[in-house]
Amino acid sequence: MIRKRAAWLLFLPVLLLALPVAGSADTVREKEPGPKAKGQILEWKTKDGLVYQYFVPKDYDEEKGANLTLILHGSNLDRRWGFANHRAGDFRPDDVVVCPDGTTPNGQGGFNFLGKRPDAERVHDLIEELKKVFQV
Repeated sequence: MIRKRAAWLLFLPVLLLALPVAGSADTVREKEPGPKAKGQILEWKTKDGLVYQYFVPKDYDEEKGANLTLILHGSNLDRRWGFANHRAGDFRPDDVVVCPDGTTPNGQGGFNFLGKRPDAERVHDLIEELKKVFQV
């Protein structure tokens, strides 16, 4: 009985950490990025289908612009990891923050950034698309 309880206590924090990531997909709206999409986490995809979440600061100024920060998740995760672990508006509060899926699917719902030329090109294309929308 004590071993079962100890095992459950070890497993519970892992479960609690996973809940915000799993629940965040339901609360994020799809919206094409633009300077007026401020103060909320939104989701979109590149022309080639790379899905990402993004956050534009509430005080983003189209003339002044902002830094562009990408959060690249670890192995076998997805775009939701970024804002689940770096609170939007607190982490890099003056930057446009973007959290893409990895560039290569792992076949089980997660993604990876493999560091091969096609992966780098997809991230580059994402940055180029965002530079057409935001002054960065």
